[in-house]
Amino acid sequence: MLRSYEGWLQTDGYTAYEEFEKRLGIHLVGFMAHVRSYLEKAHDYDSENARWVLGKVRERYAIERVARE
Repeated sequence: MLRSYEGWLQTDGYTAYEEFEKRLGIHLVGFMAHVRSYLEKAHDYDSENARWVLGKVRERYAIERVARE
């Protein structure tokens, strides 16, 4: 189904999708929920920067919430 696809491909991080990353014209992107979970882990190592980025993520979630409503 994705044989001739080119563009952004959002995945859940499953390793089988890594094959698509090797193809020209495919750009893998993850879910914001995954980004957020990594930032929460990073909080133990660099709390100041992790808090700042988590604030930015919350801002994006607020924009999405308003857009849905």
